[in-house]
Amino acid sequence: AVLWLQRRCVEARFGEQLRLARERVARTGNDAELWELHEQAAADESVFVGAGRSEMARLPGRGSCNLLETAERVIQLTYNSRALLEVVFDDETGFGDGVTQSFYTDVAAELCSDSEGSLGLWVEHLPQSRVMHQGKTFLHSPRGLFPRPHVPGSPNSLAACKRFRFLGRLMAKALRDGFIVPVALCPHFFEAVLGADLPLEALPSPGDGWSGEFLGAAARFARDRRAAGAAGAAEPGWAAKYVQAKGAAGEMSFDEYSQHCFFLETGASGMEICEGGAERAL
Repeated sequence: AVLWLQRRCVEARFGEQLRLARERVARTGNDAELWELHEQAAADESVFVGAGRSEMARLPGRGSCNLLETAERVIQLTYNSRALLEVVFDDETGFGDGVTQSFYTDVAAELCSDSEGSLGLWVEHLPQSRVMHQGKTFLHSPRGLFPRPHVPGSPNSLAACKRFRFLGRLMAKALRDGFIVPVALCPHFFEAVLGADLPLEALPSPGDGWSGEFLGAAARFARDRRAAGAAGAAEPGWAAKYVQAKGAAGEMSFDEYSQHCFFLETGASGMEICEGGAERAL
């Protein structure tokens, strides 16, 4: 109740100024004015209600620590607590909701990056779904993010499960405190978490930005053949219709295209999906 009243008082006194300052930050990236307003609000006795029940995590500067490892430790210590988590950084003067939300946003960005720290959580992305920013590569597929398969019980599988447990606790903590974790998850990910049988549409298809487009294309071809509306596997033009191949490559038949595919995660690379899959041609 104290926290709710405190926020209402700040909003009544500084709401319009804060809104305009956040809009300017979004346009220019300069947040000096926003932090100045935060400091004014903190020093204004007219908006102080009283001490609220919260837990403050003071973290090293953003550039001086492994953010994912630090965030995992913070969530491990606080995910069971009903107290609001407030995050501040040693090298910044700002505090409050804006800083805490930026913590969740930065952690989300790290989880969406294609870095060593991400542990290969997500399915392989094609070059057009990789975005470079400040020396890091981030995954940005139209389909969102979907977990990469690992051999059950393997070190990679155990590490991925630990990281997904952290993601779940991070999201639960953020939502309970009124924040968001902006990770663009594929809707089929939630279906898989709930134990649903995924449809063939869950397979990567041309335009998704995921490696393994052949899998979805082959599934659609099989469905069309069952409906007796598709040409035979030896008919030319399969690649143009199903994988959007251009030029001479588009003239390839299914039989010709599949000669380069095996029982692997993406059809041509990745984890074997059956014993000896790397040597087993279609």
